[in-house]
Amino acid sequence: MQQITISPQEMIASMSQTVADRDQTIKILTDQMRDIDTAIAECDGQIASGEQAVAVSDAQIVNLNQVVAERDNQIISLVASVAEREGQFAALYHSTSWRITWPLRIIEHQLKRWGIVT
Repeated sequence: MQQITISPQEMIASMSQTVADRDQTIKILTDQMRDIDTAIAECDGQIASGEQAVAVSDAQIVNLNQVVAERDNQIISLVASVAEREGQFAALYHSTSWRITWPLRIIEHQLKRWGIVT
């Protein structure tokens, strides 16, 4: 078997090349990590912006829910008012005075229709 002998200069040159290759690999990986860190920072900024938009939307939803509740209360109040008015009209239409004056209203209607009264 033959033994391969390498001179110290060749060994140093080979090791220097290996170190240079590894330095280049480290530089490439460092650059990649910097790019990844930048991308992560941008994503963090977008997430923060999104979270802020969600908070604003949540506040708007709370306000709109309050407006809906107020409208619901107004509707309940208006329905009660309508029911009260309907009761008043029913009481008026069933009153004695309304029944007694019915013929007068008919006569008035006919006179208006014929153009005698305006």
